[in-house]
Amino acid sequence: MEVSSKGLEFIASWEACYMYAYPDPASGGEPWTIGIGATRYDGQGNVKRGQTITIARAVARFRETINKKYAPGVNSAINVPVSQAEFDALVSFHYNTGKIKSGTVDNNLNRGDRAAALATWRSYRLAAGRVMRGLINRRASEIALFKTGEYPARKIVLHTAPGAAVRYLDPSVFDGVEAPTPAIVEAFPPQTEIAQNRRRQNGNFLIQLGELILCLLGMKTCS
Repeated sequence: MEVSSKGLEFIASWEACYMYAYPDPASGGEPWTIGIGATRYDGQGNVKRGQTITIARAVARFRETINKKYAPGVNSAINVPVSQAEFDALVSFHYNTGKIKSGTVDNNLNRGDRAAALATWRSYRLAAGRVMRGLINRRASEIALFKTGEYPARKIVLHTAPGAAVRYLDPSVFDGVEAPTPAIVEAFPPQTEIAQNRRRQNGNFLIQLGELILCLLGMKTCS
């Protein structure tokens, strides 16, 4: 099996897309990450501080890594039939932890003990020896997808530069497009633009309210 476009979107929503290298949030250092969860940099070894990547390359590399490494890993570890949503959830787990062949989740599923598999799956919530709220939430979402087959509506955060306004990646980039056009990815206005629009609207309202008050007081001719 291969990961579906909805599955790619689901996994990417937990990783976010960074156009620049950033350190592991749990340790504040290694490993550095770039693109959509990538810790290696296109034949140049581990990701390092200061490296950058284009959106098109980040998406293409993510799809290639999922389909050539992590989907095959799940295929080889799980030998019982699974649905597309179950497969996508398992790949998300494997992409984040690398533990599909840990002998717990896979073995329990293979012998039909789904409850034990999900209990073990849920326990993978540590980073640098600490329980992380983000991992608790991710495990819960993966398990919900596995159990219900329903893909949650989630946005994919796009970080273009350190300190820049957050944008969102258009999920259509995962719909079988080999080389997505960067122009289509900023489908949602950055938060700074939203705030500016709200301030502009509030300012216009106050001006109109002031003119109405002047009209009512007879200090201005009303049209």
